[in-house]
This record gives sequence, C-alpha cells and structure tokens, in this order.
Amino acid sequence: MYKMLIAEQDKDQVETICEFTKSKFKQIKIVGVEETGFAGLDYINKNEIEILVIAINLLGISGLEVARRVKEIQPEIHIVMISAYDYTDFLMEAMSFGVSDYLLKPLNMLEYSNVISKIAGELDGKKHSRVKRNKLERHEDQKSIFLDYSFIYTFMWNDKSGYQIKFCQELLGIDSYGYILNVEFEKKGEKCVVDVDRDFIIISQGIKDILSESVTCVVGPQLGKRIIIYVSQNEEEFKKKESVTEALALANKLRIEMVRCFDLEARIGIGSVKKISEIHDSYEESIKSLRYMQSSGVTHIKDVSPSSISHKEYMELENSFFQNAKLGKEECVEQFGVLWEMIRSLNIHDARNKILEILVMLCREVRVQAENEVNNLDYNYYVEQMEGFDWKQLKDWSYARVEYILKAVRTSRGTVKSVAVKEAMSYINDHYQEELTLGFMASLVNMTPQHFSKIFKEGVKTTYVEYLRKVRVDHAKEFLLQGNMTVSQISDAVGFRDANYFSRIFKREVGKSPSQFVIPESEGTNSN
Repeated sequence: MYKMLIAEQDKDQVETICEFTKSKFKQIKIVGVEETGFAGLDYINKNEIEILVIAINLLGISGLEVARRVKEIQPEIHIVMISAYDYTDFLMEAMSFGVSDYLLKPLNMLEYSNVISKIAGELDGKKHSRVKRNKLERHEDQKSIFLDYSFIYTFMWNDKSGYQIKFCQELLGIDSYGYILNVEFEKKGEKCVVDVDRDFIIISQGIKDILSESVTCVVGPQLGKRIIIYVSQNEEEFKKKESVTEALALANKLRIEMVRCFDLEARIGIGSVKKISEIHDSYEESIKSLRYMQSSGVTHIKDVSPSSISHKEYMELENSFFQNAKLGKEECVEQFGVLWEMIRSLNIHDARNKILEILVMLCREVRVQAENEVNNLDYNYYVEQMEGFDWKQLKDWSYARVEYILKAVRTSRGTVKSVAVKEAMSYINDHYQEELTLGFMASLVNMTPQHFSKIFKEGVKTTYVEYLRKVRVDHAKEFLLQGNMTVSQISDAVGFRDANYFSRIFKREVGKSPSQFVIPESEGTNSN
C-alpha cells in the first residue's frame, strides 16, 4: 500500500481527488489532507509517504517552496503539482525541484489517472527490484554461511582432502596459515535477553563484525553453547614471534565486546598457528585449552600444563558422548576430540583397543536410529585395519569411522521433524524398562495423546507402541545372549510384566521364541 498526502485548500478539488483515487487505485491510501504548506511539511517530517499531490497556491508558504524542502527530507517522494496558472516559469522551477508532473486546474481526471498510474508503476518496479535485491542478498548470505560451515566441518572431522581445502581457501579469501578460537558462551546475568540458540545468527554475525576489523576469519556453526572460529594468517605473520600475544589480545577483545554487545560471558581456548592442511591440530589444541582453563577466561595452548586425567572424568565424558550421539547432536564432534586427547596418554596398543571399544559401544547406543548402517559394520575387519596403524593413521581412521556413524544417525533422525518426538525417543531409549503408556509420554511432551500419536507416526514412520516394542525386544535380545537370566526375568527387565505376552511379542518381532533365539542355527537344525 502506497501512502498519498494531499496539500490543497480547495475543498471541492480535494473531494474530487479523494473519491477518484479511492475508486481507481486500490494500492494507494490517502493518509491525510492539509490546507497549509507548514502543516504539509510538518506531516512529512514525521511520516514517510510515497506520493504528494500539492497545489502551488497554499496558505503560509507556497507549494513550490514546500516541494523544494520535501525533496531535501524525503528525496524519493513523487510530487504532483497542481495549479490554476499555466506559467512556464512555475513549470520550470517545479521540475528543477524534482516534481514528477504538473497538472492544471480544473483537473482533467484522465490526465490525473495517467500520471498516478505512471507513478504507481514506478513504485511497483522499485518494490519488485528491492524484493529481488533482498532475496539475492539473503541468497548470498546463505551461500556464505554454508561455505563457512563447510570449511569448519572439513577440518573438525580431520578431512585431509587437499582439493576441498584449496577450494574453500580460494572462495573465502584466507591464507595458508591460521589458528582456532574455541568460544564457549554463558549469560552474564539475569538482565541478559540474548539466547544463544535463538539468536545464534545475530551473535555469529556480531563476532564476524568484531574480528573482521583486524583479521580475516571464518565463523563456524553452533555446537551447543560453543562457536568455532578460524583466524587466517599469512606466512609472514606466522613467522612473527608475537603471534601468541596477538592471538591472546584478539580473544580478550572478543570477550569484552561480547559482554558489551550481547551481555554474554565468553571462555575462549586458543590453538597454535598451523598450516591450513594441519588446522585440525589447532582445533584439538583449542579444545584442550578450553577444557583445562584455570580462571582467566582466555587460555592459549602454550599455557596449558600437562595434566593427568582421572578415570571418573573420562567416563563422564564418554557417557555424555554416547548420549549426544543417540540424538545426533553436534557436540559429539568436540567430545570425540577430547576423548582422543585422553586416549593419547595410553600406549598405541591400548589406544587401538580403546578406539574399537568406543566404536562398538557407539554402535550399540545408536542402533535404533541407524540400524542398517551399524548392523553392517565388521568389527573383525576393524581390528585387522588398525593392527599396523601409527598414531597419525589411527587418528585419521578413528575420526572417519565415528563421522560415518554419526552421519547415519543424523540422516535417519532428519526425518523426525518434531522436537517432541526426539525427546520422546530419547526418553524411551533410557527408560524402556518402565511403564511408558501413550498418555504418560504425551503429557511428558505437553501434548494430547491423539496429537502425540499422530506426530510420532509421521516422524518415525511407525506407531508409538510398535517403536516401544522394538526397543524393548532389542534389549531383550542382548539379555538372552548373555545367558544369565530367565525369560521371566528378562521380561520384567525390559518392561513387559507378563512373560507369556513377552514371548508372543518376541516371536512376532524376531520370528523365533526367546528360547529358540539363543539356540545356534546348526544345533537347532541337528535336533530336528
């Protein structure tokens, strides 16, 4: 809707213009009628309009003077001048002020209609151009964000693809050296209105604006409450002895600006400068710097002293890693990096065994979400592959295997659109042995049973009851293979309160009764 103001003291003329405009131009709204030049100027000073229809002869100051001042206030306004006098001097002066058209009284409504139609067409053209330009700008912003994220993910997962690194390097305009800032956020106080999850794009752009004043950087995706930032350096800067000091200064500047701009407290771990092909090492150092930070809020890897790692600390991190893996969370990337650093304290033989153990446990945790992928993994082949690995080979191989499994989880969970469904699946996986009625689960995610049942089936492609049965039967298989529990005990352990009902469900799902399931195929064949 385009806004029109009329400045005219002839009431009959005003009435004619208003009635004709309202009936002919639905896209134009008459927002006011003023009788004096000063009143018209005052309105335009306070409001934005697109069209001004103004008479030369006004009380106070002339329409020509009003037009001149209006163009200084809002240069884009289209001005239609109306006058009872056909004076060339008036016409030339009006055009010099940027008046769109000059009409004589009494108005010929066909001429008026042609003039307003032309103006409306120009405004439509500008509007469409603006929309198109905004769309292109958003598209470019999205491409830029995608490219930034692709580069960050490439080195996070230790991807050694030289082509991909070179491709990102050229498009992003970054040099051959750089280091990582690993930034973790928390609200500074109750007055903080910024939410890291909700306002991540704003925070990310703010970081880029702050750092771009002094360095070239790439800001990565959100990883929980963290953001990964790559800071580019050329070879000359790399050779400087004060590079550590400059990195610390940059990180401290970012901390101060995050408080000032967003009321967010930041803890920042800094990795050392590396060649771009080895930047994953700087990323791992940044994780370590953040993890073993004392109290300053900023720690460089050179200031991290060797520290013994407690068994409790390792187990807590490993459990968190597996839980996040089930949900396909991005935090898994960093958590595996920390686990790898802890595993490095072992000898190479024990490290290989520990990596295999992590892979087996990871597959066990995510089997419901990525059943096809994890069931096809050959652990014996893994053992053979790892046998001759040195530390570098073991690291590259481990990251690739973990990434494959987590990608399978994310792909599978990508079809699960509802956050409520994800929460329900997570709860079922952790509490399958309890009584989990449809009504209970619906109340847990604040939905009616009918609505929850509908979105669960849409997201998981099976009913809630069928999914719960499958989870319970999968766990029952494990208990049966362990061989130290009766069928009745297993029935209770996985959430079935009736052993006979459990046996019927098990046979329907697996094709065998619980007792037949534990009998080797060959033995069963011979007995027949």
